[in-house]
Order: sequence, then structure tokens, then C-alpha cells
Amino acid sequence: ITYTSGDTETWCTGGFAVQGNASGNDFMLTAGHCGTVSDWELSGSNGGSGDGTYMGGTSGSGNYFQDSAHDDFQTIWTLPHGDDSSWGYVWANSGSSYDIYGTANVPKGDPFTFDGSFTGQVRGATAGDSGLCEYFNDNGQEIEDCHLIEGKDSSTICQPGDSGGPTYVVDGDTGGAYAVGTILGGTSTDCYAETIGQELSASNTS
Repeated sequence: ITYTSGDTETWCTGGFAVQGNASGNDFMLTAGHCGTVSDWELSGSNGGSGDGTYMGGTSGSGNYFQDSAHDDFQTIWTLPHGDDSSWGYVWANSGSSYDIYGTANVPKGDPFTFDGSFTGQVRGATAGDSGLCEYFNDNGQEIEDCHLIEGKDSSTICQPGDSGGPTYVVDGDTGGAYAVGTILGGTSTDCYAETIGQELSASNTS
């Protein structure tokens, strides 16, 4: 997903679909540091310019970036999904998809998947510690994000533009997946995601 401000175009990745517990409204998650935006568009592949497809805007109070809990996510208001059979799916490489059956806490040492729009789906990252707080550079400003889980791999699992993308555990028996969190940043082989449980709780969504 992308937006343009002046001469600058910013890319992030759309995350899980969620629904407001009180409102019943449909939302999409992405990273809060991507910015509060009224007109997110669908971007072309790997950083292509927006194709004009309107994705939605950050919901009224839906950017939880640097709140008192040190969250870093936002909810983007989207059109009601109605009978859209793709709602609630996570898209992977080669056009395949996973239905999301629920959420998962990944024990240290277990594998899980990173899936940003620039890097693509990378399965088998090893979970590090969870419940972490880490410092990141956000356009020259140091910020602290909390409620994180670490993922490590010998190959690249995240890079700029992947922020907000889903991390999940693939269920080999059912072909579905369980949500773990949304990508925030790190180095290419040592990346962090904010845990989905914290995001759902803070935003009162499911």
C-alpha cells in the first residue's frame, strides 16, 4: 500500500483484516509509523506507484503509533467485506493464500513466517524472545516500540516497505494460518513484529 505527500511516495504493507468489536466496522492493520493517511492506495509490485485503487484511510482514532503503551500499528477503515470471499485471507508468494483461523503465540526457537510486500513470504524464521521493547530510527528520530517478537534467519526476512505486513504460523494440516503480529523493522536478518494480541486488545478488534 502507498500514499504520496508532496514529492515523496511512501510504501508499507497491508496486514491482517480485523473487525471492530463495538462498531462492527472492517479494518486492515498496518504499521503506525507509516503515517496517518486519508487515502491509502494499492501500490504496484515492489514499490511501483499507486495504481489508483483506493484502500481506505486511517480510522478516526486508529493510529496507535507511540501511544502510552509504545504501540506501533494503525487501523485502516475499509469497505464492508460482505460476501467477498477473499476477506480475512493472507496472500503469499505465487498467488497462494491462507485463511486465518486465529492467533498464535510462538515459543522461542519455533519457526514462523514473515510476509512483507517487498521481501515476499519467508517461511522458517526462528522466533527469538517475545514481549520485547526495542529502539528504532524513524526518519532520524529514535522511537521505542514494545510488545514485540523477534524473528531471525540467515536470509533476508524484512526490509523497508515490509512494515505492517503479516507474520504468521502456517498450519500444514489445514492449509490455513494463525496470526502472530505485524512487521515493524530491524535488520534484514533480525526483524521484529508487534504481537497481534496486543494490537487486537489496544484497538478493541477481532
